[in-house]
Amino acid sequence: MGSPRVAVLMSVFNDERFVAQAVASILAQSYRDFRLLVVDDGSTDATPEILAGFDDPRLEVLRQDNAGLAPALNRGLALLRERGCDLVARQDGDDVSTVDRLEKQVAFLQAHPDVAACGANAHYIDFADEIIGTSVVPQSPGLIRWELRRNLRGMIHSATTFRLEALRGVGDYRAWFRHGEDFDLFVRLAERFDLANVPDFLYRIRLDPQSLSVGHAARNTVYCLYALDCARRRRGGLPERSLEEYEGAMTAWQRLGLARERLVLDWWRHSMVAGRHWALAAAALDPKRVVARALRAAERHLRSAP
Repeated sequence: MGSPRVAVLMSVFNDERFVAQAVASILAQSYRDFRLLVVDDGSTDATPEILAGFDDPRLEVLRQDNAGLAPALNRGLALLRERGCDLVARQDGDDVSTVDRLEKQVAFLQAHPDVAACGANAHYIDFADEIIGTSVVPQSPGLIRWELRRNLRGMIHSATTFRLEALRGVGDYRAWFRHGEDFDLFVRLAERFDLANVPDFLYRIRLDPQSLSVGHAARNTVYCLYALDCARRRRGGLPERSLEEYEGAMTAWQRLGLARERLVLDWWRHSMVAGRHWALAAAALDPKRVVARALRAAERHLRSAP
């Protein structure tokens, strides 16, 4: 089996503060044979000038009018297929990949040809690059599927390397998901393929610890629940509803669950800067996350046992 043709896909929009660090973390990878495609989705700040300052033949910048994340990523995927790539790693414009990220994920996918995507654990960092939290994900395909069906993370989108043909097989990103396009993608991938995570911390997600609002999280939650509704209807042989139809048909109990999801996420964000008691409160409000944490710990223990 020959070496796979590897690419990294980054979509950026007004990321002038950290895009240089994000790009540098990719160009410094221990795995050297790859191309980096950056889709500049209509930035109006200094992002284009910063990208132009890099002198590396592996870097290609594609500039377009602002279209949103999913259309930008789909355009990048189409171009990478034209370039003959086999694997594509995601990267966000304000995050950081560890130097061995590609090396470990590419090796895993080469050793597991039945796995369509390989993710990893991540640290949360602040604007000063200090670690303020962690995100530990399950390793096995079965536990990842269990989490995805319960609107739990399962995989970290920007810390994942995908097989391009698997993405093609499910139709890439769905542009009408203005939020939650990553969760919808993982749900559709898990219906047809195995997904896995390596146990290493290979990625750093940047958060603003001074901002306790979750930004688009409320709308993101709606889209994630909508993705699960689409999945249930596919399993039942029914046509998918539109987002408007789904929201209009939500019961009072479902709306209460949506409000709980938003509150849990907000309390989790508070725990980053305001203390562990916020995380405990969030856990008490949503026990499924406690169960998921216990299952992940049991999985790690079993996999590390001699």
